[in-house]
Amino acid sequence: MAQWYQNLYVGKKASRYAEKIRRRVNKGRYMNDLYLITACENGYDQLEILDGACLMQPEVVERLPLIIGIALGKKEAIGLVAEIADTAYRVDEKKDIREYLGI
Repeated sequence: MAQWYQNLYVGKKASRYAEKIRRRVNKGRYMNDLYLITACENGYDQLEILDGACLMQPEVVERLPLIIGIALGKKEAIGLVAEIADTAYRVDEKKDIREYLGI
């Protein structure tokens, strides 16, 4: 089962299907045009955008990092990451997004 950020960021198009998306991701099922915004595990990057097609690989599903946001479409995913970064900088003046999110 996937780990979800407590205050999940959801794109406008994805908001209509948020619960369906969560169920499908938890089951490791592919959903067309789905993108997951996750915390990077490499220690120096902030966030990562994963194509939902990666859910077709059992190894990825088993090691899925904390999911910060969901989006439908690559453009929406990029916009969501930009929104998170902008909020982190403008609201708390933090350059470290992971610190702002508390992860």
